[in-house]
Amino acid sequence: CPYVDHRWLGGMLTNFKTVKNSIARLVELDEMVSSGATMGLTKKETLMLERERVKLDRSLSGIRDMKGLPDALFVIDVDHERIAVSEARKLGIPVVGVCDTNSSPEGIDYLIPGNDDAIRAIRLYLHEAADAVLEARAAAAPVLQGDANDYVEVSDDSQDSSADAEVSPETAPTGTNPGTTPDEPASTGAVQASGSTSDGGDNGRADTDVETVNSVTADSPKSTAN
Repeated sequence: CPYVDHRWLGGMLTNFKTVKNSIARLVELDEMVSSGATMGLTKKETLMLERERVKLDRSLSGIRDMKGLPDALFVIDVDHERIAVSEARKLGIPVVGVCDTNSSPEGIDYLIPGNDDAIRAIRLYLHEAADAVLEARAAAAPVLQGDANDYVEVSDDSQDSSADAEVSPETAPTGTNPGTTPDEPASTGAVQASGSTSDGGDNGRADTDVETVNSVTADSPKSTAN
């Protein structure tokens, strides 16, 4: 998560566009140092660039990967970081703050009463806050993935055309193979397969039924429908 651990710059939230320009400058200076582009400069120019880089890194290193305004602000000392709380209130960003007995809870949406001076107490607050963020992200990832897989839009035209184009074997006319027209006689193999469970005593009657179905289907398909 983005963080500020040195000094809150005025306008870090309300003037985030200018802060993004400063972050871009910090990234540029880091690339110059890593690529060795400062080797051809004079000692004075190199020293000035290094001082600028250190100053920007101290103030902006925690938010260099932040692409937009945060969804919430967690403040340890709300009395000392009153500017940050004020900017968050102007932008409608909820504030979670640790308030000591000498701090005012005004403007804090979610108040945490506790010591904001002891190092061990601050470590406890930050450790619990970091665990809560990690658990929330882990719980939200499967939900977002499931929502993305559940919703599939299909137009009504494509559904109608696919329903008209396909004829399932269950809806095919009786005595015909799927893919043949009702006017064509049914294949003998399909009818024999459906009657294969009859015993040997009924073979003569089964043959008679097959011949009757074939003759009626070939001569008068309308009578079969009736």
